[in-house]
Amino acid sequence: MTGWRYLFIANEFSELQTEMRYVQPETTFIWFAFFWVGLGWQYVVLTTPDYLNEDSKVQSHNIILKFFMVATLFFGIGSVQLILNQINNFAYTSQINKFKDLCTFANISIIMLDEHARGFYLHGKVPWSTSDIPLDWLQKELQDEANGRPGSETRGLKNARRLPGISYEVQTFQIYVPMKLRQMLTEIRQQVYHIDEEVLAN
Repeated sequence: MTGWRYLFIANEFSELQTEMRYVQPETTFIWFAFFWVGLGWQYVVLTTPDYLNEDSKVQSHNIILKFFMVATLFFGIGSVQLILNQINNFAYTSQINKFKDLCTFANISIIMLDEHARGFYLHGKVPWSTSDIPLDWLQKELQDEANGRPGSETRGLKNARRLPGISYEVQTFQIYVPMKLRQMLTEIRQQVYHIDEEVLAN
């Protein structure tokens, strides 16, 4: 079951990278077409702006004004989408928190590197030591965690209480990995790619 959990988490993380967009290209282009063509804002960039006249070949476009209008329109549509997504994340559970809970239930921790030696660590250690448990046991553990009953373990690092300024319930950390660890991860990735190439070749 552990292998299937790893594949499931990897698939969900891949979907999260493509679906977790604050600015959707389709929405941006639809609203741009609505304002630019539907409301006739394209005629504002004419040398003689007039909302009532249709586009004429005689009238030339002001390139600087056209660039400014298009850039402002795209920036405004993107900003509105960003604000709405932030409000949605504040009112409801964000996709990142859902993924963090999923990693906890699967008992899988993740290291994500966005630069050569810098990245993030998601501590997905489940408080009840294993994920292969019956549903009634899982429900009981979740209720104990929600109610904060004495004796029930909480999420996060067990030794976080010893670290100054870190809450023991924090599960995501920004990390800087040593160069030896980075080289080891690179070698493992190259070995996996080499195995995949051999499988595809055969």
